[in-house]
Amino acid sequence: LNKAIVSLGGQRCSLHRLISGALVDICSVQMHAHSPTPMFQAVVEAFQSRLQAAWPYFLAFVSTHEARGGLQLPSTEQSWGSGSSPGSTGSPQGAPLAQVADEIFVAWLAQQDGPSVSASEVMADLEFYQVRPPLIIAGTAKLLAWHKARDAPGTRERLKKAAQVQAHYFSLSLELPRESKGEEQETTSDTTLELALSLIASPKTFNKWVCLRIMWALEGGISENGFANGSYADRFGREEFSVLRNTTTHDCGGLSSAVLDKLRDLHPPRLVGPASRFLNF
Repeated sequence: LNKAIVSLGGQRCSLHRLISGALVDICSVQMHAHSPTPMFQAVVEAFQSRLQAAWPYFLAFVSTHEARGGLQLPSTEQSWGSGSSPGSTGSPQGAPLAQVADEIFVAWLAQQDGPSVSASEVMADLEFYQVRPPLIIAGTAKLLAWHKARDAPGTRERLKKAAQVQAHYFSLSLELPRESKGEEQETTSDTTLELALSLIASPKTFNKWVCLRIMWALEGGISENGFANGSYADRFGREEFSVLRNTTTHDCGGLSSAVLDKLRDLHPPRLVGPASRFLNF
């Protein structure tokens, strides 16, 4: 569809910015999960209302534009799927449109209920029906950069959107088989637990459904069918799970010194006055 539109109106008519905006909206913190379906329905209805009787001819024109050409996978990343891989995950700007479409599907899948819709079962169904699965890139560079700068307001905001997108990949990578080599495999458990704690402790930065899925995957990823999908649960002991369960929020609290001074001077200390509660001491 995008190739057909660009061939008619040029690059300014591309759907890339619209779809990239949908990706950012889906990955951001929302009160209710945002599905990409309404956006695509609105695009189709807009074309139908404008083209009217010419709509069937436009569909025939779009069908003549097939998406061809492979996308190269960087050697520093690892992915699942039979298709080619996009560039760096978590950066919609300048990324190929096929990558953004894959990232929207990954974001939708990561926000579903884990026991009902496990990633391994979805990938198996796509393989059975010979549908190219999305590329799940096993990289944490964006998350690590955000984690290191999460206490620096200016840098943190600059890295937030990319980290929000990669958090969805991170949650699914906990369920799918991971084949790492070299030094990365030795530090996987510690790094995974540290990132999981950072994500769960940041409800104002990361989608709550993603955090719930990360918790579910690390605890074993037991689906409704009774199969374990988590690939890291056997690496964590009782102490690690206790730390995971008792983590506190990082970005929901905190008062500046000026606010504390202002609140301190609003009322006198509690143990002041002739009331009976003070006479008991």
